[in-house]
Amino acid sequence: MSAFAQTADLSISVTDGHFLVVQGRANTYTITVGNAGPDAAIGATVVDTLPADLTLATWTCVGAGGGTCAASGSGNINDTVDLPVGGTLTYTLNTTISPSASTSANLSNTATVSAPAGVTDPDPSNNSGTDNDLVGAGVDLVINMTDSVTSVTAGGTTTYTIVASNAGPNGADATVTDTLPAALTGATWTCIGAGGAACTASGSGNINDATVTLPAGSSVTYTVSATISPAASGTLSNTATVSIRTAFLNESNTANNSATDNDTIVPISGTATALNSSSNPSRLGEPVTFTATVTSGAGTPAGTVTFKDGATVIGTAALSAGVASFATSALTRGSHAITASYGGGVGFSASVSAALQQSVGDPLDSLKLRAMQVIAAPVVAQTSGQAISGAINSAINDAFAGNGSPVTMNGGGVRFNFAAETPDAGDPAGAGLPPNAMALSADPAARPSASPARIDNAFDALAYAAPVKATPLRKTSPDWFGWAEVRGAVLDHWSAPVLGAPATASTLYGNQVNLLAGLTWKATPVLAIGALGGYETFDYRSDALQGRLQGDGWTVGSYLGWLMAANLRLDAGVAYSGIGYDGSSGLAAANFTGHRLLVTGGFTGTYATMGWQLEPSLRVYALWEHEDAYTDTLGTQQVARNFSTGRASAGAKVAYPFTISPGTQIAPYAGVYSDYYFNRDDAAQLLVLGAVPTVYALDGWSARAVGGVTAQFANGGQLALGAERAGLGGNVGLWTYRARASVPFGAQ
Repeated sequence: MSAFAQTADLSISVTDGHFLVVQGRANTYTITVGNAGPDAAIGATVVDTLPADLTLATWTCVGAGGGTCAASGSGNINDTVDLPVGGTLTYTLNTTISPSASTSANLSNTATVSAPAGVTDPDPSNNSGTDNDLVGAGVDLVINMTDSVTSVTAGGTTTYTIVASNAGPNGADATVTDTLPAALTGATWTCIGAGGAACTASGSGNINDATVTLPAGSSVTYTVSATISPAASGTLSNTATVSIRTAFLNESNTANNSATDNDTIVPISGTATALNSSSNPSRLGEPVTFTATVTSGAGTPAGTVTFKDGATVIGTAALSAGVASFATSALTRGSHAITASYGGGVGFSASVSAALQQSVGDPLDSLKLRAMQVIAAPVVAQTSGQAISGAINSAINDAFAGNGSPVTMNGGGVRFNFAAETPDAGDPAGAGLPPNAMALSADPAARPSASPARIDNAFDALAYAAPVKATPLRKTSPDWFGWAEVRGAVLDHWSAPVLGAPATASTLYGNQVNLLAGLTWKATPVLAIGALGGYETFDYRSDALQGRLQGDGWTVGSYLGWLMAANLRLDAGVAYSGIGYDGSSGLAAANFTGHRLLVTGGFTGTYATMGWQLEPSLRVYALWEHEDAYTDTLGTQQVARNFSTGRASAGAKVAYPFTISPGTQIAPYAGVYSDYYFNRDDAAQLLVLGAVPTVYALDGWSARAVGGVTAQFANGGQLALGAERAGLGGNVGLWTYRARASVPFGAQ
């Protein structure tokens, strides 16, 4: 060996740290070069000629212990270096395995180090280093996700687009997952493939699709829609991943197998919901519109309002300018707790209104039918009460007309007594009369005396001198009187305020006829009793209520009279009636029955002077009526009804009798009375609802005028015609027309 020869033990090693590389995946080699001496190797050469399956190579080099090298390069390594004794060089070689690298052979990469000229390497066996790897089949699955915004609003919605693709080189079966954050609710998704890819078409909730097939170069696209919880805050972070399901297939790049979208959550604003009704209370079958108004301090809410009846949903409506309306006519009769529930919207929280108590009553036509019953039935009862009370007064007048007075008046007119006489203690016909029950004659010459005295004939009693003295008459007790009376009444058009009716519409008008007949028995000169029966028919209408109440009925009763003095008597009566009503208003109609009890009584005086007859009186009658419950044609159940009504009267009438032919006398009469009508009704709650007038047709104070004429014939029979006008000074006019006939019998 020459005295100048140098020796350097150079060494090199190559490793990538594993034994398997994957097509298309990046791979990094570490190449380490050293000099164990004993001499420096200045100008040594490091070479790494890369195999064809290693592509995109770049490298760097770092020296240590005085070793120097090129700092970096690309492609193959062919570097001249300096290696002092103990110095080292480290190359980091970054490459990518070719997607087409053969999977049937090892991938081998060899690097060498050579000593410079003049330097001998005593051990050339370590001047070369090789790394051998198996090549695995590779695939590059990539996933991306975005909702195209950087912020979302609590209570709003968001839509994600997720694209999973395969960059190759091989096709793969894959799984796509997206476990949604808790702030997302109600999620649904769809998927479509492109380039031959396949996936599950749709689903809801989280994505966990293990049916994805991705040929190289294909992709699948998921569209996910979800609602953001109104309570959400902070950041909304959603991550999707793609992974290989195919055996022996390796991911060449795992860094792109996951994608995350982050959004800032904008807090939600509070809302308040108010609810009102277009008509409360409403009627069964009547449309009612519920209007919900949703307000917020942060703008105008949008979304949907749900209307509920208790827990039952009855309708929904979308907000427009913060207002939603819903109309229904399906509410049943009764009380309903209606609420409006706003489900929240973009930037706005949900809210629920306070419960609105919607009251649904009877159909309007049913209410009008009931109102027609309420206002018309008392008029029917009042008119019948007047007819019965007047007929009883006239019947008792008939019975006592023969107690010495040649001419007496009654409720139907004037009665002439052809058997008039002046009773005394010796006259059996006067037995039982009070001491002052003396004959009152129109003839001033007729005077009571201590001895029996008889007015020779009725004409004498009327100050009419007949050419022939009448045959003396003797009255046989008891006497009987049969009578019949017809009374027709017409109620003028009466108006009173009615809900929903024009002010000019008539509230009530109509007519009624009462037929009465009876038999009176004069039991003693001062006591008479009798019985009566009758029939009534009526027909009343209302333009305001568009209604009608008609019907008929029967009456039975009894009465008595007591002659307290020659010029004063007390009478009383009671009657019971059964009534059948037929009512209608609009589409509502019904038939129902009623039962009526009447009690009447009064004091009547009789005075005669200068041929005039004066009859002051004080009378009162009261009626109680019960009307049965019924169901009308609209299905509305109407409860039973009770009411009472009556009249108290005070006044007088005057008559002047005269003869028009032998055996026939007439007496015109006229009178005036002050009347007070009183009413009480358990259906008065209808008045509060404004469905019927707040007053009765016949109510309170008014005046009444009467007039007519009576004719009496020689046989004692009477015929009376009269009329009266009630309601003078009041708010209603009632015209009455009367005709009465009576016949005495049992007298001689």
